[in-house]
Amino acid sequence: MIIENGYLEEKIKTGGGLDPITHLPIKVSFTFGEKKPCQIRQVEYDNLANSSGVDYIKSSYTVLTENDIESEAIRLTGEGFSKEFSVIQKSVLTEVGLVKIIV
Repeated sequence: MIIENGYLEEKIKTGGGLDPITHLPIKVSFTFGEKKPCQIRQVEYDNLANSSGVDYIKSSYTVLTENDIESEAIRLTGEGFSKEFSVIQKSVLTEVGLVKIIV
């Protein structure tokens, strides 16, 4: 059981590859799947991150959900934010029936 405080959506890739007749590339498009309830916990937030003289915001999150995902990228929607992330690590917690995702 999780304490829901947001939603995750899997990023789904469609298209790509080569057209078998013309041998031209097929355009890749992305959509998002259905919203799945999840628990979002911010692990790190650095508003003053700097790399090679360029300032940026560095943040990472841990997400717990009851639904397994197959995507390499997700969109998290929570209290006051909606942002896309690459999935860094996914672990299945079999003892409690949850999936832990680090983004």
